[in-house]
Amino acid sequence: MTNYRKTMAQALKEVYLGEDNMDLMKKAAGKGGMQTIKMKDGKLKMDRITASAIMQIYDKVKPDTQKKMAQMINDGKKSGIMKLQSFAMRQVTGFKSEEVVKEGTWALPDTPKQKAALKKLLSKPLKAKDASDKLYDLIGDDQMADDLDDYAEREPNDDVRPMVKSHMKRLGIKEEVDLDELGNKYVMDKGDLAAVQKKLNTMKSPPKLIKDKAGYFHLKYDGGKKQVGPFNTMKDVLGSLNEEVELDEGYAKTS
Repeated sequence: MTNYRKTMAQALKEVYLGEDNMDLMKKAAGKGGMQTIKMKDGKLKMDRITASAIMQIYDKVKPDTQKKMAQMINDGKKSGIMKLQSFAMRQVTGFKSEEVVKEGTWALPDTPKQKAALKKLLSKPLKAKDASDKLYDLIGDDQMADDLDDYAEREPNDDVRPMVKSHMKRLGIKEEVDLDELGNKYVMDKGDLAAVQKKLNTMKSPPKLIKDKAGYFHLKYDGGKKQVGPFNTMKDVLGSLNEEVELDEGYAKTS
């Protein structure tokens, strides 16, 4: 009777969900692309490398152990998958996985290459429907992934960078900003940035160019006594600087 109930429960699950987590795991390990598996306490993204490592372990263990693995993958919690993932990566690839920095966090941008990739990704609008997949190997965090996926179901085309930056702050990921790499709400044009820098170099008392937390630009004059902005793009900044120079030149001619 017990076996019948388990079989019926599994059948009902497949009717409502279409595929169980084991099916999605096999699909991710093949050519199905990244899959989202639903656990008791939330959702997890499963990429091809991780799924392949887990399935290689699954194929090598005894049938009884396979049943336990399948039950854990289909009906377990996220922490169980994370432990299985870490074990599988060590056994199959020899890689000592450090993805579980804290519970529910499996990837952080630690290398210069990852930091550069994150900066580039956040330099232009990031649609909710694309965010989880694009961030997976840069910032792997259950809470952020759940928030992004939930939001994507409601507003798939919204820019979710403010949400990502909020989670970055929670995870202790500092947003490094240099003048040559200023992020914005819009794509940065290097030619416009170069023109702004050239204009600043020609001014007798150049203002300070800053960027606020929301991603907008401002010009601060006289040590911060006067502030102009906000500006969306470097073109807007350049236009303001040109107007300021014209006003100074016009005032000089009349004095």
